[in-house]
Amino acid sequence: MIGYVVASLASSILLLLLPVRMLRSLGSRFSTSLRSLINCVKAGVVSWLPNILSLFGQWLGVLGVYAFVGLAETGLFFIALTVTSIIVSFSQSILTLSFPMVSGMVDGRKRIMSRVVRFSASAMMPITFFLIAYPHVIPMLLGRQYIASSELIRILSIGYIPSPIILGYVYYAYAVDRYRDVLAVGLAGTIPRLILYPLMIDWYGEVGAAIAFSTASPIQLLAVLVNASKINYKLHLRDHLKIITLPYVVSTLMVLLNISWPIGFVTILHHTPIYFISLPLNP
Repeated sequence: MIGYVVASLASSILLLLLPVRMLRSLGSRFSTSLRSLINCVKAGVVSWLPNILSLFGQWLGVLGVYAFVGLAETGLFFIALTVTSIIVSFSQSILTLSFPMVSGMVDGRKRIMSRVVRFSASAMMPITFFLIAYPHVIPMLLGRQYIASSELIRILSIGYIPSPIILGYVYYAYAVDRYRDVLAVGLAGTIPRLILYPLMIDWYGEVGAAIAFSTASPIQLLAVLVNASKINYKLHLRDHLKIITLPYVVSTLMVLLNISWPIGFVTILHHTPIYFISLPLNP
């Protein structure tokens, strides 16, 4: 714990010193104002609160499985959650890279963010549907004792399907200072998990925890739909449906034909709908 805290403090200090040095090399001067500090606090709280609640909701599932079910099942749920979290990291990393650019733009923010979201979804969906079709592959590589986590991986992967749309809107809302929307979408994902975890884990064990975690995704998507309609932010759901359909169809055929996972992996990724990126998007 001490190492974790020291590493975080060291990272924060470096992140503060580096831009200070860069700005000084450009001859810039610094000044502070109460209004700037208030804006920083406002921007930080709306991001900090949902992230804290999201982490709490995520790890409460692990603790809930440990309390209600047992140690072995907790390990399986933890592995499944870790594996599927890697999926969303692909989408989130692309969207994170686009955030500074979108924040600094005056015109065309919606158009650029829509293209970035589609690119992110195109890169993420084939991997997601591969895990849905062959959830046993990664646990098998870790060891046969972990194969029991396969069904959990499948359920959690399904829950991550709307994540590019959700994250894309969150980043856009943050860029245009719609902090309430960021907070609303974050709470829409966290509160249902906190409510469902005790019930679902008590009824269905670690499978119930996975279902509770994934159930929050459509609720978050609904919150995005409501808030996006207020500012005329088009989600281009038809384009996303196309991006989802192709890997879904291919992965389903691989399972029905009982194709081995190496061939299935190559086939699903080969049919990645990247060509949708080149299609024009309506502004």
